[in-house]
Parts: sequence; C-alpha cells; structure tokens
Amino acid sequence: MKVLMHNGNVLTLPFTLGSRPAGSFDRLDAEGTAAKGNVLSIDDAALPGLLNSAAARENSIATPTELMKDLRFIHKALIDVSDGAEVGIESTRSGHRLLIPEHARAPRESVAEGDRCAFNAHARPKVLLNAHGVVESIEGGKATVRFDEGDRQRLIRATGKDYPVSASAPITILDKVNDNQ
Repeated sequence: MKVLMHNGNVLTLPFTLGSRPAGSFDRLDAEGTAAKGNVLSIDDAALPGLLNSAAARENSIATPTELMKDLRFIHKALIDVSDGAEVGIESTRSGHRLLIPEHARAPRESVAEGDRCAFNAHARPKVLLNAHGVVESIEGGKATVRFDEGDRQRLIRATGKDYPVSASAPITILDKVNDNQ
C-alpha cells in the first residue's frame, strides 16, 4: 500500500482533537503533525498494529476502520505517484485534498484515433471503470469510444440500462491500453 511517511512515521488525514496547524497531516504511529510527507510503499501486514495503537490514543476520535478508510483514500490518490515524491495537504469544505506535484505523477500516454483504451478512475459513473474499447474519433477534448462488446454487456447487466455501442467521453478519463504487454 502506498502511504506518506515523515521521519519514519506513517501520516494520515487529521483525526485528533485539539489545535494543529492548518494544512498538516497527523502521524499515525506517533504523536504530532507534519506539513508534508514522502510517498513510500509499505507492506499491508504492518498496518493493523499501527491502526490499533493510533485508535487507542487518549485524544483520538477515530476507530481503526475509519483510519484504514483514510489510508485507502491516500493510497488511491497516490497510485500513480512515484515513490519519494513530497506531498502536502489542504483542508476543503468537504474534507481534505492532497497537494501532489504534477511532475511526481507517472506520465500518461495520450490516446489517438484507432488506439485501444480503458476508462480510468476519473470516469463517472464508476461502473465505467476499466471498460475497454477503441477510439473511433477525437474532437477537441472529447473522444468517441466504441465499447468492446463484452464490456458493453457487463455495463448493461450492471446498470439495467442499454449502453450504446459508441459513447463520447473526455480524453482525461481514458488511458491508452497496450495489449502487447
């Protein structure tokens, strides 16, 4: 699992009571906060002990389940971020947002007409995630994608709606697929 580390401590979204600096993470395995953390992959087996000790703290208001949910949020946001990248945090109206430098993300190859593609994690509704197809045309920031028939049938079964053979989608939610690997 990808996590954020600072001076050997795993960071998580703020979960303790009391005053802490705005735009800071809480340390999962120690008291205190950190303004930034570095991306690192750790073994999932190490997490239960960290989560239980963090939830047992005197001023903690989070359960191990809630803390794991926060770590999964961080992991999903960091999935394409290279290890060692420095990441910050800011508070928003609806919660928190990770501040990830653009150069830290792995470069994505842009799709072109005739390319095989898959809908990525930015697709809405989420049922489209990992649906494959072929780019038929591109106009501006949108592409027309012809769904693979198997994925189209999966979408129909999952939603009860009749998905068209081709659909328009923003290029930003499409990833180029290299079937030769």
